[in-house]
Amino acid sequence: MPWGRRKGKAHNGGRGGGDGERTAAAAAEAERRFLALLPAEGTGQRVQIEAVAAEFGGDPLAARVLELFAAEDPTTLSAEEFGRATSELRRAQSGSRDQRSDLLFRVYDGNEDGFVCPEDLAEVLSQTWGSSVPHEIAQGTALRMVSAFDIDRDGKLSGKEFRHLAAGSDLDNLLNLPL
Repeated sequence: MPWGRRKGKAHNGGRGGGDGERTAAAAAEAERRFLALLPAEGTGQRVQIEAVAAEFGGDPLAARVLELFAAEDPTTLSAEEFGRATSELRRAQSGSRDQRSDLLFRVYDGNEDGFVCPEDLAEVLSQTWGSSVPHEIAQGTALRMVSAFDIDRDGKLSGKEFRHLAAGSDLDNLLNLPL
């Protein structure tokens, strides 16, 4: 099954290595690990996103990336959906800053309305920080972040406004997910 393997040089933002063989090897390893999670019987099997995320380090952002590609059931993935998710992630990782920002925008837009509102951002912060930080802190932080970058003052971030927020972020590190 093809997993979006690249030929030639992969541009990975200066994170070292990065030729096509290495990308293909990483894709093959991700495929192997995902397929090991599938039940042995039947076709069209799906795996819980939580189980996939746990297999790949338990990063809450990784789970949100995977959720973007769960077309049939928002809590599970097929092999094809996993392949599309990892291919898109690799494209963003090796692409431009805008491509990385656009993928993060989709990840942060939890209600899929085309904007990142304070609630969307607070949800991501809470998932990332876990129980070590009260949800009220995440809500306050999200509200301040949205307010600081909300150019048109509509209480939410468009893709363009989100890019301004992301401009101060280490997008390479944020998207350095083990998928």
